[in-house]
Amino acid sequence: MLFYVLSNFTNAEIESLVEKLQAEQEKFMSVNKLYIAVSKTDCNIKSLSKTYQIVLKMLKLSQRRNISPMFYEKLEIKKLILAVDDNSLLESIYNENLRKLEIYDRDNGTDYLNFLRLYLKYDGSVQKVAEETFVHRNTINYQLAKIKKILGNNLKTFEERFKLILAFEIKDVL
Repeated sequence: MLFYVLSNFTNAEIESLVEKLQAEQEKFMSVNKLYIAVSKTDCNIKSLSKTYQIVLKMLKLSQRRNISPMFYEKLEIKKLILAVDDNSLLESIYNENLRKLEIYDRDNGTDYLNFLRLYLKYDGSVQKVAEETFVHRNTINYQLAKIKKILGNNLKTFEERFKLILAFEIKDVL
C-alpha cells in the first residue's frame, strides 16, 4: 500500500495526478487494479492521523464497490459515516434497520435487500423498479409488501426511508 501526502495542491492538480497514475497502472499492471482514495484537501498536520484512518476506510469501500478513484469530497452522506469512530454504533444502526432482511434473504434464497436498495434509489417508484428489473408491477408490490412485513416498516414516511438509506450507506462503508 502506498500513501502520498500532498500539500498545497489544488483539487484540479490532484485529479490530474490521479488520472496519470491510473493511466500508468493500466499500461504496466494489467492483472492488479489500482485503488485510489483521495482525502479531503483542507486537512492539516493535526488531523493527519484521523485523515489516514478515513482514507483506509475509503480504500476498503473502493475495493468492495470496485470504484476508483474515490474522492472524499464526492462521498456525500458517507463522509458522516466515515467520521464516526464507534463502529459498534454504526453496526447497531444497520442491525436495527436491515439485519432482519439480510437474515431472511440468507435463509430463504431471496434478494430482497438489493430489491429494497433499488426501490429506495428510485424514491419509491414502483414503475421505475419494474422497468429496471423487467418485472411486472404486481410482483414489485408483492415483494414490497413482504419486505414491509419482515422489517416492520411501512416505507411511507421520510424518516422510515431515511433510516434504511442510512443503513445501506453504513453497510457500504463497513
